[in-house]
Amino acid sequence: MNKSSIFIFLALLAFGSMAWAQTQWMGNGTEINPYQINSPDDWTLLCTNVNNGNNSGYSGTYFKLMADISLSENISSGTPSKMVGIGGSDSKKFRGIFDGNGHTITVNYVDTRNTDFCAPFIYIKDATIKRLNVAGTIRKTQAKNAGGFVGKAEGANYITSCRSSVNIQYDKDGDVSSGGFVGELRDGSSTTFTDCLFDGKLQGTDAYKWGGFVGWVASDNTSTFINCLFNPESINVNNNDNKDFARKASDGTVNITNCYRKYNLSGDQGTNASGYSNEQLLSALGINWEINNNQVIPIMDIIFEGEGTEDNPYLIANINDWNWLAASVNNGITTYNGKFFKMTADFTVAETITSGNPTKLIGISEDRSFKGTFDGDNNTITLTINDSRNDDNYCGPFCFINGATIKNLHVAGTLIKSHKKHAGGLVGKAYGTNNIIGCRVSATVTASTDGDGSHGGFVGDLRGGTTSFLNCTFDGKLQGTNTDSWGGFVGYVASNCTANFTNCMFKPQQVNVDTEDCKTFARKASSGTVNFTNCYYTQTLGSSQGKQARTISAGEYVTVGFYGTEQVSSASGIT
Repeated sequence: MNKSSIFIFLALLAFGSMAWAQTQWMGNGTEINPYQINSPDDWTLLCTNVNNGNNSGYSGTYFKLMADISLSENISSGTPSKMVGIGGSDSKKFRGIFDGNGHTITVNYVDTRNTDFCAPFIYIKDATIKRLNVAGTIRKTQAKNAGGFVGKAEGANYITSCRSSVNIQYDKDGDVSSGGFVGELRDGSSTTFTDCLFDGKLQGTDAYKWGGFVGWVASDNTSTFINCLFNPESINVNNNDNKDFARKASDGTVNITNCYRKYNLSGDQGTNASGYSNEQLLSALGINWEINNNQVIPIMDIIFEGEGTEDNPYLIANINDWNWLAASVNNGITTYNGKFFKMTADFTVAETITSGNPTKLIGISEDRSFKGTFDGDNNTITLTINDSRNDDNYCGPFCFINGATIKNLHVAGTLIKSHKKHAGGLVGKAYGTNNIIGCRVSATVTASTDGDGSHGGFVGDLRGGTTSFLNCTFDGKLQGTNTDSWGGFVGYVASNCTANFTNCMFKPQQVNVDTEDCKTFARKASSGTVNFTNCYYTQTLGSSQGKQARTISAGEYVTVGFYGTEQVSSASGIT
């Protein structure tokens, strides 16, 4: 091969490598390192891959929008190239997790096809979309089911902390079944909107059957709205058979909790807030909203001081910071996987829970668990928690953790669990690999369940992994004379799970429980594992585990048990 041939070969190789690089995103699609959408080309690649049925619709894959982008498409036939998902097979529906990261997609779609569904995400199934603003215009001249975010939703979907500022226009007469967010829920869809705002436009003087958020909830489908606001910039539609939030079939379901409307599209869904000031509306909608440019909008940015790195962690300086941490995890905004927090002051967490999910305790499920690192920096959280729910297990300041680290934190106060199981002074339920380091629980955990409580001084239930305790102490109270099956640290270690204890101490101020099937440190299933290294107790709780910490009598040679290795010491002279 001569020199010119070698040069051409290398040039082609370099060009090929460049072309390949242009078809890939930055990131690897995991929660901690999501695929990055930096440009319209990156978005188009997502559309192409999903519409071609590649990668199973990216089920369980994470994406993050890294900049504002603009998309334009005029489609009269065939398959769109700037909209995600064309349906048919599940692999041609978006099934991943899309984090808008507080950015805006501005669309200019003109769809003249006689084909239903038009939206940035035409088809989704079992997807999550969060922290995204969509603006611009969607114009449709035929058919039905346009949506500011989604055309058709199937399966279990979550749309959280999102804003639809889209102008949806119809140049047709009759039924359009379109919505400010979603055109249609069908085929077993349960779609939940939390902290979402529609402030766009609905236009079509001869078009009717609009939903402020959802155009149509089909039979046996469910749409749920929590802390949402319908505040359109303008409405110019036919008034026949419209709804403020969602239209539905007679056996479709629409659930509305703490939602408000500033305009009456139908006047019978949500609370009429036409006379509310911004301050009143903000108070009603809660901590996940803010006033920006004289408008109440959902918060889409992380609002803590700090960067969330190990060297510059997010700071939890007061109860407001704690509440935002709880809200952002519980509402599915983020699990903070790989992020670092540091507590900088003592505060009190107070909540009475009679139904539903807690708002001031962190984590509500395996998917919505805290996954970061929380450094208490030797500060104290004082609990005033009363959980009287009759249909929910698990209660603790961290209700659910999954692959988390909690360290240098002191928990005091009281936690009362009136029904069900698995209360913990620090954690309700732990999944994955967790580390609890240098923590102290001085809280009183009280139960009134008859029989098995499976409560623990630190953790209620350990399931699906390994949780390790290092240099931790329980010196609180366990109370519940009719409740048995307690663990001094862990209420229950499930099958094929492990609890490791190193340099830990169980020295309760008081134990007043039914001691049947109790363990001093941790109860476990027959195939669960509990390991101890240098752990001590001042009194047993049911069956003993670890070693007894000895008392010192003056003038005697005694064995002294403490956090370190056992020693034989002269106690002479000690008073």
